[in-house]
Amino acid sequence: MGPVDISKLFCRRRFPKGIALVPILVYFPIGLVLAILRVFISFTAVIAAFLLRSLPALQRVVLRVLLSVLGIVVTSDCTNKISSQVLVTNHITILDEIAISLVVHCVKPWRNSISNTTSWLLGYTDFKYETGKQAFLENLKKYVAGKELPVLCVPEGAITSGQTALLKFADWPFLLEEDVQPIAITASRPAIFNVTLSTLDSSWTSDLFWFLFVPYTHFHIKSLKVVEKGEDESTDQYIQRVQGVLAEQLNISTTQYTAADKSQLIKKLYLEEQQRHRDAEIRLRRSQTRSPSPYSPATRSHIELLADRVKEVLPHVPTAVIKKDLGVTRDVDATITNILEGKIEFTPEDLNPVKKDTIEKVPSKSLLNQKKQTFSKNSKERQKSFEERKQEMIEAARQRYMAKHGMM
Repeated sequence: MGPVDISKLFCRRRFPKGIALVPILVYFPIGLVLAILRVFISFTAVIAAFLLRSLPALQRVVLRVLLSVLGIVVTSDCTNKISSQVLVTNHITILDEIAISLVVHCVKPWRNSISNTTSWLLGYTDFKYETGKQAFLENLKKYVAGKELPVLCVPEGAITSGQTALLKFADWPFLLEEDVQPIAITASRPAIFNVTLSTLDSSWTSDLFWFLFVPYTHFHIKSLKVVEKGEDESTDQYIQRVQGVLAEQLNISTTQYTAADKSQLIKKLYLEEQQRHRDAEIRLRRSQTRSPSPYSPATRSHIELLADRVKEVLPHVPTAVIKKDLGVTRDVDATITNILEGKIEFTPEDLNPVKKDTIEKVPSKSLLNQKKQTFSKNSKERQKSFEERKQEMIEAARQRYMAKHGMM
């Protein structure tokens, strides 16, 4: 098998497509009410976990019942007895460690993934991870050396779909000078309510909501045999071998991708999505520029500027007529040509005294040539006469423009 694309390790969609979405939509009102009820029941579970911390066996029984009410069902296959002080498991949901702790009496190290208060209430143990890796490892080594409860480690460091491949294991569980025992965890939901356990960029609160929303989520825990480290085996080789054993049990592959690579993928996809939005906005603006509405504010302002230029050349043409034609042509010369060729019907405006004075400066020849013409019966002569009048009107307009701007 070739290298696995990192994007294949994670689910991008929370819900299925097409007809498979219909049952979820029908169930939605019921699921919403169920989720609200379970929120209140979850407080009972948290309080029970806190009060029964000193009675772990009873705590596990009570929590198992309460979590079943919350829709979290846990089954196990512990044919291979837990016999190591260091347990490692794959990571597919936010509740993996809690589900395993209902079956295996173990310690769950806190690693900043949740708040101090929440971790304390849920039974996590603080080994001072925030003080640095070295201090964290020293505290863990001291605890493991005491041969008390086994330590449950999640070396992937990030949630995957659990259906394609494992992330590369972090080395800290393998530096505790103990042989490691893998634990495989799988989870499923009713096929008719195929809501994904976790998506690539989902938060723990959204994942928790969907746990409470669906009728139930089934976890299955299976303990594997202890994997002993060879005398001449390096830590990296040992990590790869343990990772391979767990991947084989889950019927998936291994990769060299890390939790940091997942973070980079999320950032990359976010930037790509932002770029797609920007490109779509640019395309929309360009399309509006090519065929804008003549009534939009931006276009109206532009047309008014063009209309002023036409008005300077043809002051006797009403502004409204000019704007209407510019709304179609978007071109000063084209509109002037349309007016001079008689393609636009209009009633000439009376020129104010200033404009009349300006026109008086125009050579009389251009104005006199605009006298009323009689049409010949011959089509060629009529066409010739029309062309002559057209040129005379253009010349008259040009002369008025030059006179107004003192170019004569």
